[in-house]
Amino acid sequence: TREDLSIFVLDCDYGLGVITKGTPENKLEYSKQEIDNFSYRDLEKDRTRLLNLKDAGYLDKFVKSFINSN
Repeated sequence: TREDLSIFVLDCDYGLGVITKGTPENKLEYSKQEIDNFSYRDLEKDRTRLLNLKDAGYLDKFVKSFINSN
């Protein structure tokens, strides 16, 4: 729900969540009740979209763009 945070998860080992200031790539529109009722099965069905999952190689691209923007 935050308009000021960019969030993604790297698909490596157990995953690595990255949260930075910035504009989100996409937003998930779920109510608190829907989130409270999510199960692991729901995550399995739509893991890539729900986690904004990126391959491990994305980290290099992200770090370079982050450094260049500051």
